[in-house]
Amino acid sequence: MKILDAIKNRRSIRKYTNQEPASDLIKNVLHAGNWAPSAGNSQPWEFIVVKGEVKREISQEFYNFAKDYIPKAAYIPKDQKACMLEYSKDFGGAPIHIIVSYPNLNDKEKKKRL
Repeated sequence: MKILDAIKNRRSIRKYTNQEPASDLIKNVLHAGNWAPSAGNSQPWEFIVVKGEVKREISQEFYNFAKDYIPKAAYIPKDQKACMLEYSKDFGGAPIHIIVSYPNLNDKEKKKRL
């Protein structure tokens, strides 16, 4: 029952402190991610932890994309666009980013490596 409670009571956080989580906590999150189910237990994902200058560069690239995309996205309610643009500047100020990468299975070269 504890896992069901955890699922039901989980919350999305979109405002962060600037305090970087401890390395052990980050490792625990990555370890939990590795336990996610995958087809045939292939686990083709890759986790990339970024911070500092790399995080700033990724945030800037995403913001450059979002400045053009969000205003034109018809499915995003008009009253939410401004806050989404603000969030896109630096992903809400999160001190680290965990990027989950998954191979394009239509790419024959990448598929061979799996």
